[in-house]
Amino acid sequence: MGGASDPFRITDELEDVLLDTVVSRLEVRGRHSFFQKVLREYLDAMVSTRRKPCSNYYTYIARRPERSST
Repeated sequence: MGGASDPFRITDELEDVLLDTVVSRLEVRGRHSFFQKVLREYLDAMVSTRRKPCSNYYTYIARRPERSST
């Protein structure tokens, strides 16, 4: 299948400037309410099925408001 490569599959091959751009976009998305909602729903579903999908799961669990000590 022709076409552009998926940059998330080849991050170890990207030039630093492109990798920095990808990281910046992901950080912006991470602060956007839509993406936070989608990720929250996905990770809540993983928690309810007791699946541990990836490192995002552990980051999410650590940041959940009900786990805050304040």
